[in-house]
Amino acid sequence: MHLTVVHDDFQEDRIANLLCALGSSSVLDISGCRLSEFLLNNGFYFDQATSIFRVRDNNFKVAPNALLLSRVVDVSPQTVSRILGEGSGLFKGQVLWALQSASARYRNVCSTNGLYSSVGTVLPLPTQWAIFDEMNLPGITPKYIYSYGSGIFDISTFEKPIIKSTYDYYNWKPGKYSDEMFDRFAVEQPSGNPVITYVSPTHEWHVPLNGSFQVPNELISKLARGVWDAFGGLLLEILWFVDKESVTFGCASHYCVSLQTFDRIDGFVEEFQRLCQRVAADHDVITNLG
Repeated sequence: MHLTVVHDDFQEDRIANLLCALGSSSVLDISGCRLSEFLLNNGFYFDQATSIFRVRDNNFKVAPNALLLSRVVDVSPQTVSRILGEGSGLFKGQVLWALQSASARYRNVCSTNGLYSSVGTVLPLPTQWAIFDEMNLPGITPKYIYSYGSGIFDISTFEKPIIKSTYDYYNWKPGKYSDEMFDRFAVEQPSGNPVITYVSPTHEWHVPLNGSFQVPNELISKLARGVWDAFGGLLLEILWFVDKESVTFGCASHYCVSLQTFDRIDGFVEEFQRLCQRVAADHDVITNLG
């Protein structure tokens, strides 16, 4: 059985790199494929006259034992240009639609589409926090303010404001507002020790960024499983800030940029190997992966 891991042409994806590095086994053969090549191989092309994607061969057949995993969290502008050339007028949403249409031909897909992404749900920080608050879990969300254009942007009550984009999952240090920013967004820097949780359909790994900090594993696992239910994915990266009195939900990210070295997490590679083999051996598992 063969697993094809589709990824953006230019954005490095560490999960795709990990899976491809596992190589072949007696159960599963794994290889990566760029998004532009995947669409071309499946007969998809962009019709300049009508500005829509079309399919050259509607009788395209997929091997019944073929597995597919999309790791296209977002479509980069460079990939859009590679598909059609500069100035084509193609929107990345059209590319995602083509990817979803091509993926629908595969019986065995190890990921499901979410909002605005092919790997799960990708949302701005205020929306993530609103969803988390509605879960009624034993955790809190950061204080923030958002201003569109010339709207009021008063951060005088913030002690340590973090100025950034609503889609910036990885900057958590105080900064200053730039006049070049049209939308203004500030977050109060959460108190506590930063902890990252990686969640798969079958496991959780907790990594304290302060190595001497003791993570409350049972509580964080409960919170993490609730967040994973909302955002899905083969692997989801979650940032927490943990102090003595509370746990603050920072963000959920499918990019997994903080995953610098896999060997830092005990049993991570082994668990992923078992997950891939489980998918290969039991097709029913696939429907539960996101």
